[in-house]
Amino acid sequence: MANRSMLGLGMALVGLIAPQIATADSITVANNGGAAGAGYREAYYKPFTAKTGHTIVDDQFSQELAKIRSQVETGIETI
Repeated sequence: MANRSMLGLGMALVGLIAPQIATADSITVANNGGAAGAGYREAYYKPFTAKTGHTIVDDQFSQELAKIRSQVETGIETI
């Protein structure tokens, strides 16, 4: 059931950003990496690139939500 939820979420995100993608050469997508990242790459990113010609830059997100929240709240972005 979780796989179907993730599939639905992925498709919804692509649908929401499709208009913005139309004018971009590439888009960056963050995921958890590992096997999930490889799965997204094969199931979504490669077919999307083949169909549209737009490159998807695959980035990993380590789920550090507290760090991101503090950066947003303070306005200080660190890498």
